[in-house]
Amino acid sequence: MENSPVSSINAETKAHLSVKVEAGSNLTKDHSHTRPADILVPNWSLAGLAAGQAARATEQRKHDENDAKCKELGWICVPMVVEAYGAWGTEAMESFSLLASRLATSFNRAKAEVLAALYMAG
Repeated sequence: MENSPVSSINAETKAHLSVKVEAGSNLTKDHSHTRPADILVPNWSLAGLAAGQAARATEQRKHDENDAKCKELGWICVPMVVEAYGAWGTEAMESFSLLASRLATSFNRAKAEVLAALYMAG
């Protein structure tokens, strides 16, 4: 059995992916013969494989929508964003880390233990 991702026992079929080999050569306006994708997996990022991308965009949107009002109220806007596939936004992870450090010290627990509990509760 080869180790090639395309030839290994139809792995793409078992994973319910529509893999296309050497796709896109006829899709350019200038009719060049380049192949933008040696192996194309349509909707790759929609499958959660670009983890964090949607979270970053949502964090920015929440800042755009809420920062002014939060500043007016004397608050700091910290978007607590999690993606459908479980990737947390950077600001949420930083907040959980800070909170875990403080709780670990207060309750004499390991930070990793407290951090895991915070993510499980989220």
